[in-house]
Amino acid sequence: MLRRHWLALALTVHAVIHVLAFQAAWGIGSREEFSGVPAFPVLPAGSPAVRWLGTLWLVAGAGFVVAATLVIGERRHRRGATALAALVSLAACVLWWHDAPVGATVDLVLLTGVAVTGPRGARVAQRPARLVLGAAQAAGSRGYGTIRAS
Repeated sequence: MLRRHWLALALTVHAVIHVLAFQAAWGIGSREEFSGVPAFPVLPAGSPAVRWLGTLWLVAGAGFVVAATLVIGERRHRRGATALAALVSLAACVLWWHDAPVGATVDLVLLTGVAVTGPRGARVAQRPARLVLGAAQAAGSRGYGTIRAS
């Protein structure tokens, strides 16, 4: 239970950082931590393209808030929401690489965690040999040949 709350807090903090990056991209307030322009493609600050791309920060931040809410409630789609938010966040981090290499690392850790703890991922991480052998035996029962455990 406590682990779930810490994860939700981390997702919420990550969302707040995304809102700050969104503000920098849109030129709302002054943020020295964020440049406000993407590293790729090279665009002038305040251009409509930068604002459009900067919206990725806000979308990812909202996604992380939704994911945190689902994590707290132990809802069924919490892993999917976290993965989707992390993918959008990763896209923004790649575009603003000079500002967000740590954020990209956090997103990759989240995606790895979702993959490992997913409905099938947890079983694969715990018992890979049993699953592989079971799949091979199932394939054998479908007429693909037989495999026997030694």
